[in-house]
Amino acid sequence: GDLEAAAKFFSTYLQNRAQETTVIGLDAGASDVKWLQTTIAGMELKTSFPGAGDGFSVLADVAVETLSMNFSDSRGPTVSGTVQARMQLPKGVDMSIIKDVTS
Repeated sequence: GDLEAAAKFFSTYLQNRAQETTVIGLDAGASDVKWLQTTIAGMELKTSFPGAGDGFSVLADVAVETLSMNFSDSRGPTVSGTVQARMQLPKGVDMSIIKDVTS
């Protein structure tokens, strides 16, 4: 489904590997030019989406709010907790460009 496709896309991106993708036009922004709006809506372009690049970190301002460790579990130690972090996108990428993610 969509969640699995999004996970695969971001995993490949964070591994700094380029991947083939399809960009689908929604509209031509605030343009009043009717033929331009019609042309852009639904336009599909196949392209290569680059990897994140060296030195990119998707998480910033990471804070561990709660943490629990259990060493008595027969399967081995377990850790659980709550972590808050700010997700960063690459420069020039705005989350609003993403409408649907499908495989």
